[in-house]
This record gives sequence, structure tokens and C-alpha cells, in this order.
Amino acid sequence: ISPMDHIVLPNNEQHQKQQQQQIDNPKGDISSALIQRQDLSYFSKYLRDSPNLYKKFEDHFNADSDLINLDSSKQILIFAPNNDAITQLSKKPWEFPQNIDNASNEKDEDLIIQNNILNFVESHVSETENFKIYNSNSAEFKTFNGKNLILEKSNELFRVKLKDSDNWSNIINIQILANGAILTIDSSIIQA
Repeated sequence: ISPMDHIVLPNNEQHQKQQQQQIDNPKGDISSALIQRQDLSYFSKYLRDSPNLYKKFEDHFNADSDLINLDSSKQILIFAPNNDAITQLSKKPWEFPQNIDNASNEKDEDLIIQNNILNFVESHVSETENFKIYNSNSAEFKTFNGKNLILEKSNELFRVKLKDSDNWSNIINIQILANGAILTIDSSIIQA
């Protein structure tokens, strides 16, 4: 799907049944899906650079029994910027919000880079237990690092933004999985 495509609720009854079956019987988990998604390879790499966060996704999925934690309050939502969105940033995710030029030595620089990557990834991830529904077309989620996101349905399209921002990211693909969902976005939620 290109960034120019939009998610449109289908009118075709057979297509709707197929989509509902996917929602009712999701296959796979977030960790496995991210590895397979070439359009999200940059975001996936940053996520893997945050092993404690990556482990949370695996904790929601029990590979031995192929069952998930069925508590829907523990589902994970990843608002994953596609590769194009990440390359369009004015700075690389490891370069902001803290400036690496402020590091006094290599150890400090590594710590700033690690914290910047964690901030970037956590700004795009939420658990479904951390949300408020405003109306049938919008909800607010708290990200893993405490930022508030607004998810909105507008004219059959879905979009997301930071609560205190005017910049919306369009959701161009939704992949429902056993332990949550990957919502591919066409721009990063946070900017340098």
C-alpha cells in the first residue's frame, strides 16, 4: 500500500465477512508480523534496539500454547510509521529529542542515543487498557512514555495525532493480530 492509499470501509459484503473473520480469528503476533513487514523495517529495527520494550510484545503471546493473553485490556497498538515516514524526518530518531552533541563522552552519547530511540518507539505504542472513548469517532490513548494520542475516524478514514499537536498521521493499513494491532501511519507521530 502506498502512502497515497487510504483505508476505506468496504461496501462489498463478502469482503466485510473476510475482514470480520480476520478480526474474530487473528493470526500471529506483533513480533512476528513486524519481522515480515518490509515497509516497517526501519521502525522494527528501532523497536529491536529497545529489548525491554520488545519483550513486552512477546509477553502478550504464549508461543508454547499458541494462545494469547485473552484479557483485551492488554492488547498492544503500534502506530508504526512506514519507512518513507521515517526517512522524511528532519533528524534520525536517535538524534532527538536530546541532542547527542551535548554528550561529554562516548558513554553519554550512547545513553542519549538509546534514550532517544526508546522515546521514539514508545511514542508510537500503547496498550488498549490506556484509553478513553470520546464518541463513536474518536478515542484517546496513552503511549508507553505517557504521551496522549488521539485516534479519530474522519470520513471513513482513520488518523492519529498527539493530543497537543495539530499534525495528523493518516493510518494507511491496519493489521489485526493475536496480541494487538499494527496501524501503519504515513508520518511519524513525533517530529524533531
